[in-house]
Formats: sequence, structure tokens, C-alpha cells
Amino acid sequence: MPNAKAHAVIGTGSGGLVAFLSSQNLALEARLTMTLGGALGGYAGGRAPDLLEPAIHAWHRSFFHSAAVGAGVFQTTVTPIKTWIDELLTKVAGIRARRLQFGPDHPESAGLLLQEFGLYFLGGLVIGLPVGYLSHLVADAGTERGIPLIGR
Repeated sequence: MPNAKAHAVIGTGSGGLVAFLSSQNLALEARLTMTLGGALGGYAGGRAPDLLEPAIHAWHRSFFHSAAVGAGVFQTTVTPIKTWIDELLTKVAGIRARRLQFGPDHPESAGLLLQEFGLYFLGGLVIGLPVGYLSHLVADAGTERGIPLIGR
């Protein structure tokens, strides 16, 4: 049975990978920043089911570990996150263009750089959270006890 450490590793890797794949049209430094955000989001999402239903006994898996919640997380996050990420990347492209137009010595460049990479990181984090949650459910589903359809 996967433990907290396994869920953290699987969630971190899954969130980082999906954020990395979602940022393929960005510059390398932006991709790396989104990947780091995705890894952190995946870590948090991978830990979330056991925070909501602590593993105090072997049969702790109930509603928050269920296939129904997994389907709900998937259904309610994929399209909205994709739309939000598209809007976010459009906004960040404007910030990046302004920063590059100003040049590195301009007084606003540092602030724009911080905004730019903060938003890339946030985008990755938002991608990674549900991916990490789902990775936890998939890992638990592959065990002998599996996960319930709705709850116990």
C-alpha cells in the first residue's frame, strides 16, 4: 500500500510532468518555472486525500478516496484550468514583452521579472494540484483494497 512518502513522490513527479508538458511552447526558463510550480502542486495534491481522510487504519479510504471524487476532480478542473492557463499565458506574454522592451537596467524590469515568473509558477501549481490528487487515487486504486466507488 502506498504510504505518505510514496504519494508525495508520485504526486510531485506527476504534477511536474504534466506542467512541463503543458508549457511546451514557452521559453526554457518559463517551462522550468511552471514545472517547479507543478511539482509543488502535485506534492500538495498527492498528500490531500490523506489529509482529508487520515490513514489511521487500513480501511480509511472513503469519500475523498473514491472514484466519484476522482471523476469530479477531473471533470471540474480540466477545462477550466486549460482556459485559465491560456488566459494567464496571454497576460504573462504581455508582461514579458514589456520587460524585454524596457531592458535589464530599467527600474521596472525586476518587478516585471518577478511578476512573470511568479505567474508561471502559479500556473504550474494550479495544474499540479488536481494531477497530484488524481495520482494519489490511481496509486491507491492499484492496491489490494482499491478505492471505493463513492464511499464506505
